[in-house]
Amino acid sequence: RAPAAATLLTVSPSGGALAGGTSVTLGGANLSGTTAVTFGGTAATITAATSTSVTVTTPARAAGSVAIAITAPSGSDSLASAFTYHAPPTLTSLSPTTGTTSGGTSVTLTGTNLSGATAVTFDGGAATITGTTATSVTVTTPAHAAGAVDVVATTPGGSATLSSSFTYQASGGGGGGGGGGGGSSSSSSSSSGGSLQEITEVRPAFGPVSGGNLVAIIGYGFTGATSVTIGGKAAAFRVVNDATVEVTMPAAAGPGSADVTVNLTSERGRAFAPGGYVYQADAPATPAPSPSPGQAPAAGGSTESGDMVTFEAGSSSLSASARTRLSRLAERIGDDAASGNVTVYSDARGSKASVTVARDRARSITSFLRSKGVTAKISTTVDAGSTPLLRRSAVVMLSSDPEAGMVAPNERVRSLIVRYDKGVSPTVNGRVRGASLVAGGLGAGMTLGPNLGLRMYRVDFAQPVTLTQAEAAATSMMRDPGIEFAEPDRLVSGRVTSG
Repeated sequence: RAPAAATLLTVSPSGGALAGGTSVTLGGANLSGTTAVTFGGTAATITAATSTSVTVTTPARAAGSVAIAITAPSGSDSLASAFTYHAPPTLTSLSPTTGTTSGGTSVTLTGTNLSGATAVTFDGGAATITGTTATSVTVTTPAHAAGAVDVVATTPGGSATLSSSFTYQASGGGGGGGGGGGGSSSSSSSSSGGSLQEITEVRPAFGPVSGGNLVAIIGYGFTGATSVTIGGKAAAFRVVNDATVEVTMPAAAGPGSADVTVNLTSERGRAFAPGGYVYQADAPATPAPSPSPGQAPAAGGSTESGDMVTFEAGSSSLSASARTRLSRLAERIGDDAASGNVTVYSDARGSKASVTVARDRARSITSFLRSKGVTAKISTTVDAGSTPLLRRSAVVMLSSDPEAGMVAPNERVRSLIVRYDKGVSPTVNGRVRGASLVAGGLGAGMTLGPNLGLRMYRVDFAQPVTLTQAEAAATSMMRDPGIEFAEPDRLVSGRVTSG
């Protein structure tokens, strides 16, 4: 008697991205031992097979619907137009651009390839989708603390982001001044507009997929924490004090970034760091280190700490948020600081007016740090801002190394300071994100250094390089869409002079 023939019945999901890589489960009968699956004639990668299902990874294809064909020892079968390849979405604008912290605002996102949008998030919080077309998605906003947030739309073809495009405003209150973009967000705010709790750093920021290692979540407002989740998984934790939570990391399904959440009471909300921890396949378990919160070991055993503040366009006045961030930076390392650098940004052309504003901003920052007891020599660097956000920002770095100082033309640089977009992993398949774009062999040896807070990491070169090489490497890395900015580490710890 002949064996029953292979039969295909279902496909889930029924659509995916042009680049391929979508995991698809095919349901049917007599599928054991399947030897081949094709999408529009192009072979897919088989990852599992049973008598009733086959799981595959889709190949890359052009946009449109394709047939799926399967070959098994018991025969062959196919489903016509069973899978649709979707072009990646784009977002160009949204309206309105403001709403209340209580949520409930109807917002329309405009772009392309938005049909069938499966999710829209405001700083990671899910919005309710009420309508979609090819060029628009209408949603109702979730509740969120006051401030500007990223909006992300996800379709079967991928995701698109509008950075800092929607601003939550406290009910009855006007818009506030510009504050620094954070490494975390909070779902609750105080009556004065400041966050009640915030994650500023996860240390160490990476570890093994097997979990079991100890990690310190650094920030403030953690007293009374009720639970901690890593990538949505509950983790065992201990509240050390208001500024530190010690966590035993749960295992992950595989390498990649994971959101870090400290949940408090329903009234207080949560502290949330999107993509704040990175699981690595080959990383050894590392115990939580002992330096003070916000400090990270630098080359040569010294400590360094950094932060980023933003200004209103054309202004050099420090906002309340900027003052708060600088105060915390001074508290973390101020007494030990022996050197520092403030990197400020002009417009892309480096016009005289924009350079003047940038230098005024550096002076405002330095004067404020002096008022907080920081006596270290603080140098200023003015760079051309490559994005609108960068052109109203400043990066502040302090180091406890007495030998650290500004890089001179004849000296070498050991590392870059890289800031990643929200929710973006600083590594891809075990390598530093963006390193593959760096020419001359410099990217091959790059390693991820400590998390400096606010999604900023130190990225170390395998060997010291010239300032020119470091600047070129930083420029190359910024071609990665997940990197907000990259700069040579202007503070040299242990001076290395080039020959």
